[in-house]
Amino acid sequence: MQELLPELFITDGCIYIAAEIKEPGTILQKGNIFRIVYGVRKNQEYNPVLAQVAADLEDSGIRAIVSNNIERDALEKFAYVSPMAACGAYYDVDAEAAQQEGIVRKTLLRSREKLRLWLKLWA
Repeated sequence: MQELLPELFITDGCIYIAAEIKEPGTILQKGNIFRIVYGVRKNQEYNPVLAQVAADLEDSGIRAIVSNNIERDALEKFAYVSPMAACGAYYDVDAEAAQQEGIVRKTLLRSREKLRLWLKLWA
């Protein structure tokens, strides 16, 4: 996006939220997971606007985390989401089902660990 919008300050980030489509037009937030992690890449300079964004998010009830290593933090999120999506598709289950003891959970945990090892080698 930065290449397409060079006049704007663009950051990387990811969001953590537990929600589901309850019915068409209705999204239900579940649990108390709601945070946004964002920051600048290693080749970018810190911008004070990041602190203002954090204050605005916190005022809105959203936990804001200004990351000092957004590449790592985004890959950590990927290391969770990707194996969960793969297990969900393979076993035709939702995230809640993957939290129960059994083969789905074992597969999920094994997949996450393998992906984390790969990411450490890659980083």
